[in-house]
Amino acid sequence: MDKKIHIVHRANGLLQYLHMKLNFNLTDIQTNWLQRLALALVYGWFGLLKIFATSPAESLVKDLLAQTMPFIPFPIFLPLLGAAEILLAIVWLVPRATKLAFVLTITHMIMTFGPMVLLPTHTWLGLMQPTLEGQYIIKNVLIIAMVFSLLSQHRKTLKANE
Repeated sequence: MDKKIHIVHRANGLLQYLHMKLNFNLTDIQTNWLQRLALALVYGWFGLLKIFATSPAESLVKDLLAQTMPFIPFPIFLPLLGAAEILLAIVWLVPRATKLAFVLTITHMIMTFGPMVLLPTHTWLGLMQPTLEGQYIIKNVLIIAMVFSLLSQHRKTLKANE
């Protein structure tokens, strides 16, 4: 037990040291663009994986589509979903389109949480025990928090420019 406490103290000290030495003082504009670039990277990357049919989420998407919209052929749907994600990546890089990007992202996030309820064998091992796919979905709360932050920053910028 003492070894664990020692490791935690060392890690905490290292973090404090790095914080003092690095002294990140990013402006609101820089953090705004950092968030936008992160969203564009994730959406663009995952979109490309779907277009090239190499996404590790492919079976999950296929099963969800079969359960929710079985009339849409999967070989057509997957690249269209990928293209939509790439478009969303591009839209996040246009600050004037923040409201549109926000609405599209929240819509996408609602759909991504579908498997948590509709496909529990894919997403849950047991009570409060997500599978790797479930964890992949749950981490999307970070994206939701980020897009709310970007929308808030966008509204402040619009008010300041009035």
